[in-house]
Amino acid sequence: MRNPEIIPDPQTKCIVKMKGRCGGRATVEGRRIPVRSIMGLLQIGSSPGAICEEYDLTYEQVAHALAYYILHRKEIEDEEVRLERVLSQISGERVGT
Repeated sequence: MRNPEIIPDPQTKCIVKMKGRCGGRATVEGRRIPVRSIMGLLQIGSSPGAICEEYDLTYEQVAHALAYYILHRKEIEDEEVRLERVLSQISGERVGT
């Protein structure tokens, strides 16, 4: 039986969001590996095979993470912008103290 706090993505098998896990960001089901992290590795040139080996994922999980990113790119990029703003504010507060 699935945890009611886990929200599966209806379009991409094995990608879920869960309140309290990785800030509610999309992750590989059963793992704390955000879709954004997988995409970051692909964007810097890591091969799907290397990602599978490094994180003990299947090719299917990596493919679904890529599909999720393509379907929800704006949402993921907006999350990154919000995170950068928060980190910038925190850094500014520390510098100003």
